[in-house]
Amino acid sequence: MIKTGLTISIEKNGSIEEYAIPSDYVRAVAGCGAIPVLIPPLEDKDKLDQIISGIDGIIMTGGDDISPEMYGEKNTGLSRNTSGIRDEAELYILDKVLNSGKPVLGICRGFQLINVYFGGTLYQDLESQFRIGINHRNMFVNQEDLHHEVRIEEGTMLSEVIRSERFMVNSRHHQGVKNPGKGLVQSAFSSDGLIEAVEHPEMNIIAVQWHPENLAGLGGKYKALFLDFINRCELSGRKK
Repeated sequence: MIKTGLTISIEKNGSIEEYAIPSDYVRAVAGCGAIPVLIPPLEDKDKLDQIISGIDGIIMTGGDDISPEMYGEKNTGLSRNTSGIRDEAELYILDKVLNSGKPVLGICRGFQLINVYFGGTLYQDLESQFRIGINHRNMFVNQEDLHHEVRIEEGTMLSEVIRSERFMVNSRHHQGVKNPGKGLVQSAFSSDGLIEAVEHPEMNIIAVQWHPENLAGLGGKYKALFLDFINRCELSGRKK
């Protein structure tokens, strides 16, 4: 059975540090017949290596903002609740997984982290740094609420997965991709021009800004990203 790595956050609860992950990620992976393996942002690289060696692919999950220092900028207060420990650990995890030839699915923060890994930059705050358009932050009551449409580029990996040129997504982010990283294909856009998905066919990466884990229970196209990721893991394993 396929073992899927899921990165998890490190958060402060008063004076206590806690590891955390929204349950929808675990449900989405298990619902597609794979085993979820939670990977904490450990500073011990040897332990991370051992965990990575036992998984078939990685899902870089959502969470708080990436430290601007990771893409050569200063934090003027627009980037919030950053964690250098998580940033460093996840960039290391991503590098190891890519060098092993295993597939990657990036979601929200994970999408942004992949862009940073390839040398791209981010808008630290869309409201103040990007043109006025969609309210991408959209803190909805129901996580399954579909907030805006994305346009998927023809001929991309994502178009093969979703099989639709237009697709409604949920949205809850205040940062976004500014300059795409080297080698990344821009595969989806919102109507205001914000990049909503990137991919790297040679390195087996698909990454999206929205939260498909909240929508997987709807089935069909909304579960497709996870089913495709598990399939990519299976195909990658057969090639070894």
